[in-house]
Amino acid sequence: MKILFINPNVLVHKDYQMKETGVPLGILYMASVLMEHGHEVLLVDCLSEDRNNRRFFADIFDEVGLDDDDIIKRIDAFSPDLIALSCMFTFRFPLVLRIAKKIKDRDPTIPIIVGGVLVTGLPQLFLKNEYFDYVMMGEGERTMLEFVNAIERKAPESDLKNIPGLGFCNNGSTYLNDKFDRVENLDSLPLPARHLIDNFQVYLDFGRNSVITARGCALNCIFCCLHLVAGRKMRFRNPKLVVDELEFIQKTYNHDFMVLENDNFTLNKKHAHGVLDEMIKRNLGINWTCVNGVSVNSLDYDLLKKMRKAGCHSIFTAVESADYDVLKAMRKQVDLDKVIELRKWTQELGMFLRGFFLFGVPGDNMAAMEKTLDFAIKVGFDSIASSIVSPHPGTEIYNWCIEKGYIDPDNIDFTKMNHFEPNFPIPGITMEEIKSFQQYFNKRFVESRGEGYDFDEMIEVMKWPTIESLDEMRMKTFGFKDI
Repeated sequence: MKILFINPNVLVHKDYQMKETGVPLGILYMASVLMEHGHEVLLVDCLSEDRNNRRFFADIFDEVGLDDDDIIKRIDAFSPDLIALSCMFTFRFPLVLRIAKKIKDRDPTIPIIVGGVLVTGLPQLFLKNEYFDYVMMGEGERTMLEFVNAIERKAPESDLKNIPGLGFCNNGSTYLNDKFDRVENLDSLPLPARHLIDNFQVYLDFGRNSVITARGCALNCIFCCLHLVAGRKMRFRNPKLVVDELEFIQKTYNHDFMVLENDNFTLNKKHAHGVLDEMIKRNLGINWTCVNGVSVNSLDYDLLKKMRKAGCHSIFTAVESADYDVLKAMRKQVDLDKVIELRKWTQELGMFLRGFFLFGVPGDNMAAMEKTLDFAIKVGFDSIASSIVSPHPGTEIYNWCIEKGYIDPDNIDFTKMNHFEPNFPIPGITMEEIKSFQQYFNKRFVESRGEGYDFDEMIEVMKWPTIESLDEMRMKTFGFKDI
């Protein structure tokens, strides 16, 4: 059977340059599984195929990637039996909807299945839309393979209803099998089919040569939507197979800079040590970072020192707030004293430390945000990233907003569900005050670092490093090139 995957265009804030995006690992894993079972697969990776094509999308966003007509041309040339669309982010929904409509207008007989985080959190949104024939919830490898095999053999509708994670409509009735299983043995999966991305250099340029060592996150933050797909139970890959993949990427793409894309690499110390020991044993000479926030509470000096020895040049940690009442409301487990200690360790080891901060959650207030700013300045992170909380469907914050009447689930402006602007008020502070403070937070932090500090240069080194830039920035920041 011929399956065409579409990884849609990227939406970029109109005031920012297009500097990064993640490798579509979920699609690449599904594609590998399908090919392993004899199916023919093509990926239209819209960004990498036309990265310089940027135009207005809506409000604060520009769209980067292929024009719709170019996508249709790729579909016509391949003549697929099935099209699979990805909708990972909430604010991408209007974009994905537009592409689906364009496809159906061209050929209404081609079935379209759509999957991703938003689909898993709000499948009814897609099922009630005439342009989507099927939805896929959760991790896609098992669901997609069973579904494709069933379609190929023209299985009866009763068989489709039994496929975990699959939903569809027929004659006005909706069927949704939300009792899906996640892949228990990650080692059973083939490597992601990176070769399907013709211009993979784009992702190397973005510094996102991504690998995962585990799936799932055992934490329970009220704003996070990642657990919808990967779950809270953590599943781990064999460290040897992880490093096999790192070595394969290094040799295939002649590239020594990697990103561990785990939700939280250090949360399970035994697994983290196992991966690090294997990396050190092979002495690959790679440099890498954990681009998602690692848990402060799970770090200790010995683990951090081993990470540095294995080639880790920077870590990103999600502090979110410096007010314990707000952290409790988030259900975010952060020891603020440990953050200060972590900063001392990273300085000693020559590792760059970036802090993530989040504003506008229920329970937040101006005093708490001021306290968070003071803390960020006191710690002296090498860089920071601040966001405004977004009520992603399927999260507790989303449900809370519906209960309070802040969101009408039947009339959502999905382009507003982003991390640049508030979507709901909280007692004692206006949405405009939240937005203004988030912008002030960034400005004040940069000012606190003094005249010699270049925020953009630091971000460049942390996200898109070279050996030379790392050495230069270490000397500038810590007074030495390496340990």
